Amino acid sequence: MGGLQLTSSANQSYYKNYMTEDITFIDGMIFKRNPNAPKFVIGNISIKKAELIAFIQANDNGTEWMNIDVKESKAGKLYCALNNYKKDSEPSRGSEDGNQEYLNQAVDYPENTDDII
Repeated sequence: MGGLQLTSSANQSYYKNYMTEDITFIDGMIFKRNPNAPKFVIGNISIKKAELIAFIQANDNGTEWMNIDVKESKAGKLYCALNNYKKDSEPSRGSEDGNQEYLNQAVDYPENTDDII
């Protein structure tokens, strides 16, 4: 697994925010699983360009990136939703102490990766 993993306390904060947020569906983007695809193909993303561009422009938060989650509804339907998560407090990366604190954070890896999409 690549990238920085969240610490346990950060995980709790993330999932609390993640589970209580209002859902913003992504206009112009659909995720589908294909049961006939090879095992290494997780799914397909279809994009309706004009709708997605309009959605991105309407939901611009002034950052370079927009994060999108693929979720499963209670009925089992997959959908794409805007991820608005913002970490409550992140050490400053601009100062030497903030950099060291950031680098010293514990990394927790999931015990069971079977449930990761």
